[in-house]
Amino acid sequence: LHVRSRRQRQMCIRDRNLLTKSERYQGALEKSTDVEQFLHNLQSAGYATDPNYAKKILGTLRTVTGLLNK
Repeated sequence: LHVRSRRQRQMCIRDRNLLTKSERYQGALEKSTDVEQFLHNLQSAGYATDPNYAKKILGTLRTVTGLLNK
């Protein structure tokens, strides 16, 4: 279990560095206060190969928000 959580942590750090240090995603990061715009910009920059990436993440966020607000 320890090795697994360490790998997940390393993957998280790698992904964060990919986003914050790559010129490719700077446009998305500049508009990161608007979650919907950020996700669409991230998708447009090539972060996800799924053409519905932004819609799926937004749907999940809305579901979780709805559950938390009950």
